[in-house]
Amino acid sequence: MALNFEKNGYENLFRQALRNGINLFCGAGFSVEAEDRNGRKLPTGAGLLEELKQEFPSVEAFRNLPRACTKLTQSEKGRFYEFLRDRFTVARFSELYRNLYHANIKNIYTTNIDDLFFALYGDKENDLRYLRDCSEQGGDYGSVDQKTGKRVSADLFGSLAVNYFPLHGCVRKEDGFVFGATEIASAFSRRNTQQSWKSLAEDASEHSILFWGWNFEDSGPIEAMYGGEKQPGNNIKRWVLLYREDPEMEDYLEALGFNIIIGDTADMLEYIGSLKEESQGDHPEPEWDAKAEEALRKLCPPPNDRNLPTYTMEIFFRDYSPRWSHIYTGRIPKLCHYRKIADLIAAGQNVILYGMRCSGKTTLLMQLIVDLEIPDRRRHYMVSPSAEEAKTYLRVLNGAKTLLFVDDGFRDTEAAIRLLQAENVQVVLADRDFNYERQYHRIQNLRVSSVDITEITQVDAQNIINLIPERLKKSSTSVVKFQDDPTILTLLAENMKPVSFNFMEDFYKKDRDAARVFLMICYVHACGTPCSFDMIYSFLGDEAYTWEDMYDIVDRAGGLIRECSDYFDLFDLMQPLQDYYQCRSQFFAEKVIQGIPYGNPVFSAMLTDFMENVPSYKICQYDKFKRSAYDADFACRAFQDEREGERFYNRCCERDENEYIYQQAAIYFSKKHNLKKAFEWIDRARNMTHYNRFSIDSTYAQLYFDANIETEAGQARAALEILGNCCQNDKRRAIHFVAFASRVKLFCQKYPKEAGETYVSLALSCIEEGLSGKGVSFKNKQQLEQLKRDLEQIRDLEQIRDQEKL
Repeated sequence: MALNFEKNGYENLFRQALRNGINLFCGAGFSVEAEDRNGRKLPTGAGLLEELKQEFPSVEAFRNLPRACTKLTQSEKGRFYEFLRDRFTVARFSELYRNLYHANIKNIYTTNIDDLFFALYGDKENDLRYLRDCSEQGGDYGSVDQKTGKRVSADLFGSLAVNYFPLHGCVRKEDGFVFGATEIASAFSRRNTQQSWKSLAEDASEHSILFWGWNFEDSGPIEAMYGGEKQPGNNIKRWVLLYREDPEMEDYLEALGFNIIIGDTADMLEYIGSLKEESQGDHPEPEWDAKAEEALRKLCPPPNDRNLPTYTMEIFFRDYSPRWSHIYTGRIPKLCHYRKIADLIAAGQNVILYGMRCSGKTTLLMQLIVDLEIPDRRRHYMVSPSAEEAKTYLRVLNGAKTLLFVDDGFRDTEAAIRLLQAENVQVVLADRDFNYERQYHRIQNLRVSSVDITEITQVDAQNIINLIPERLKKSSTSVVKFQDDPTILTLLAENMKPVSFNFMEDFYKKDRDAARVFLMICYVHACGTPCSFDMIYSFLGDEAYTWEDMYDIVDRAGGLIRECSDYFDLFDLMQPLQDYYQCRSQFFAEKVIQGIPYGNPVFSAMLTDFMENVPSYKICQYDKFKRSAYDADFACRAFQDEREGERFYNRCCERDENEYIYQQAAIYFSKKHNLKKAFEWIDRARNMTHYNRFSIDSTYAQLYFDANIETEAGQARAALEILGNCCQNDKRRAIHFVAFASRVKLFCQKYPKEAGETYVSLALSCIEEGLSGKGVSFKNKQQLEQLKRDLEQIRDLEQIRDQEKL
């Protein structure tokens, strides 16, 4: 029987750990392929109890092994120990155990008292490693090399040592055994093994470890791992080998954060033997050109040293913006998607992770870049690279291998494609589901795995609730709303105290200029870009303010904004020429704007002044900014009077005429229920000969349909024809599925006698493609699932009506 990794065993991570370094925790099930002097297989707990009953009549009625051992220790210790030494001294062992030579084993912890490991490492021909008995020689923790950051052994041949920790004693030692109930209960506090338990706790919380042949019932190891300061919950590299499937045990172990492998000892030994053809040992560091080293230094994660600024966990939840100090603490829980993505990375695959806003994309990327180590690849981190920056990066690498993490990766899709196609760069890219859906058609043929991280588990939810500071947490926590919408955003809204972001009116009364600048920075940041001092200068105008006045205004905004000191490391901007500013986080910036009442004059004046005064060539990353800057949602919040809204969009078109602005204007007027004006603007968009034709047609058809569904079936049907064409011929057709299917449903409900099977069939076909495809977000799949049920019901009713006609 082969090993089964289907129970969240994460095979790629496991193979990586076997190569790079793994620790073993071995129980009785590990030694079942070894024999004593009489040719008998070494027993497990149940088998040993039966043998003790036959050998010692005084425990014949016992049903518990530790209690039987306690009885014998107190009454027949000498004979009992003699029996144990005879029974657990290994005379022969399966050749399969020699496969352990092909794994990079660091430490061995065992509750077994047999001497299998002594026999194994004392009887080998082609392996130089030796067993270092830490119960006699003490722990070899060595020192840290300041240049490499790696631990250097104090032993002369320490790099060849496999540290051995016999937690319950060993037949080759004169010390007593830990078999009785009282010895097991006090094992963790025994002075001569305390350091061994501490070492186990460290490995279980920080390093790769495999629990092999142990039943998770002894209190000592559990207390060692969960009773001290170090908590193993965030260590994703902890595996358990289960002899057979056991749903209750599997649920228990998954709750504790273990990866589960199903199989027996022989299966595992054979599996490890398959590593013999793979490279082992340390991987040499790649040679780097000195100029390349300097150019790429700013893309490396910052070291966790005294120069790294420290932020409280309260700031993390208040801003929902992770800092490197938050990541290095290890306190932020690794959510359910982390292991899957880490496993894909270990397999050498390119990965795209996407999700709704506030789904933890940036936090996840930062955790991965800090935690994962690929021996032959250096780790780099970029945000919103342009095509030219991607090209330069690859040129500087000159073929060297790297593991590149890219946040906000679809700012420039050409850059993303260039990086994903590079053979020497493994890419882990993150962006919002909205951008992923729209660019999926361009990357669907590339070798890349995609993971939607929008939805989290209830275990994840509880871990997040546990981390929320008490000052920010509601007195009574709940997951009722979360169960209906299992996202981080819903969870935080349900369990954090409400924070009032609607303070702009008071701010404006107290300091008009500072409030205007702060709101402008929020607007720019909500569009995904920083705000330069040059933009502030144009926004305020130099007629009434000197540059000293402007800096003073910025300072008066205080802690609501911050300078983008880390921005330059990621984008290589010319920092000495001017300052750049952002809100505390993009999430915070969006919340500020969402808290502004509709029709607020301060917001409308800010938008108007920005469009009038700040030229596009001064806007940092204008190509990214314009994707959101003209959205109808902004205009609806700013301009209740349609005439003001129309003036705003006319001004936008004067500065940068494109079909997208006309499209957003049409959406704005449709939301104002002025369909005539909406058609006027969308028609102007359709007359422009740019690349975005299907997107414009889709908006046009939706407005066309909405305007006619109540009055004219023929016109509504014509609109469905246009939407259907978008669904069939647009390379990005998945973005039209929800709009088309929902309107087919409305048409069938409004005109049941005129609703033909053609539209329903096409809509259901689109839904099936959307649900089975990789280019549709979690949110849209939820909508498609409901639409599928509704349309299937409509189809069934139509079939019944057709049969009745016959």
